[in-house]
Amino acid sequence: MVKLNMASVVTFHMKLSHIYKGLIIWLALHRALCVLDVTNSDIVKRQWPYPLLPGNFEDLTNNLEQCNKKKQESSTDKLAHSPTLKQIATSLAENKTVNLAAVYDDVLSQKSMLTLQMYGSIAADWRFSQSESMPWSTWLNSTVVNSTEVNKVFSTLVGDIKQNTKEYYPYETTLHILRRGDSVGLIQGDSEEVILIYFLKDDWQINSYGELNLYKGEEIEMSVKPSFNRAIVWNGSLAYLPKSPSMNCEGSLYFLMIKYTGNMTKVDLFEARRLHHIEEKKNAERNMFHSMMDINGHYGNIDVANHVTKDYTGTNGRKIYVFDDLFLRDDLLNLRNHVEDYGDYYFDDSYDEDSDNVQWISAINIELFIKSRLWKVVQRIAEFVSGVSTWYPYDIACNNIRAFDSTQNHQDCETWEDEWTFLLYLNPNWTIDYGGETAFYSDSEKLEYITSIRPKYGRAVIFEGIIPHSARPPSSVHLGPRFTCLSSYFTWMGETPAVSKYGIV
Repeated sequence: MVKLNMASVVTFHMKLSHIYKGLIIWLALHRALCVLDVTNSDIVKRQWPYPLLPGNFEDLTNNLEQCNKKKQESSTDKLAHSPTLKQIATSLAENKTVNLAAVYDDVLSQKSMLTLQMYGSIAADWRFSQSESMPWSTWLNSTVVNSTEVNKVFSTLVGDIKQNTKEYYPYETTLHILRRGDSVGLIQGDSEEVILIYFLKDDWQINSYGELNLYKGEEIEMSVKPSFNRAIVWNGSLAYLPKSPSMNCEGSLYFLMIKYTGNMTKVDLFEARRLHHIEEKKNAERNMFHSMMDINGHYGNIDVANHVTKDYTGTNGRKIYVFDDLFLRDDLLNLRNHVEDYGDYYFDDSYDEDSDNVQWISAINIELFIKSRLWKVVQRIAEFVSGVSTWYPYDIACNNIRAFDSTQNHQDCETWEDEWTFLLYLNPNWTIDYGGETAFYSDSEKLEYITSIRPKYGRAVIFEGIIPHSARPPSSVHLGPRFTCLSSYFTWMGETPAVSKYGIV
């Protein structure tokens, strides 16, 4: 039995990773990057600074006479009140920015655009980092990208900007997501590189902000608004700052960024770094749970009843239990560090009124978890609160909730299902001012509060999944994440019933 919420989706994503994920990624990349209908002549180029341009002109490197004739045929009146092409070309030639940056619209076919979007939603493993300039990113294999038709188009755009005759190659290819409240710092580039950003978010509104600013020194040299199917290409000598969406924007700014270089050593070094991170992540998960195999010692004779801090009774006798000081500090620290350093997140910002509306969820390997001593403790807790010993986890994940997220009230199962949800808070040094409580409600129409529980570090909460509840985002005093490890349990019937509820088997 699988609860119908977003955490269940990430469990499905995790199970696919064992058998099918490689195929999904290959197909997604193949469709996104190799199937391309657009030709170079379809691309609309906008030289900068933008106020000099009267409209959507074709590439100004075309023959001026032909371009002028084409524009006169399509819009004589428009040109009559605008600078002539010769004046524009002269102004651009005198501006030092001309050879450093350009903006192109209508770059890829609709099919390629949509497939790139789908890749980010289905196959990408998103990484979270508070130390890097942009918090959410996922790496793509630049060697694969280099061999695609999409890169042939992008490389043509790069050729307009590069300052030498060398052949340039993509060496760092990343997808990024920016959300309201994200703090992004100024990023310094390398004058020997060319950087390309390609926007993948459709229907972006001007009041949603999210512009890209290019800097020369401390002054803004250029500002570019996000636009679907738009590419911005610039020389790395210009520092850059992608701006976060506005506070009234609940959507996400989604874009592809590729850094190009003529230095093959840099290409090889970055690919080696990417592969090393993948291998390091695999080993880290194995090693973390391997270190928790010993079920004796601290947990051997633990009496969970002695660790009950509070218990609550909701509508129809539904129970909520709070436990403190059950888990070793080392185990809590290892679990948090693993999620923070190596967690692969599933992202979904679509709205579903029956879900928790948590956008970022990192799956935890069930097979490894149930072999660890953590599971032995959770088993005892589940048996203590229910009187049943045959519980099995079907959904283990870590939620990452931040100050400007918008979560909502939900239930983890249907009324006819017998399920429990277990929470473990992984937020050291958490203060009352940070907020982030888990709120529980009666299941009446008015949804009155049963209680709210503070996310104290190491605290465990277990409750019947039918109880309406909501994870509150942290207050703006705390701009970091609120990590909660959660797991859902059903009475043992094997894994097949859980998966078949989604129609997978």
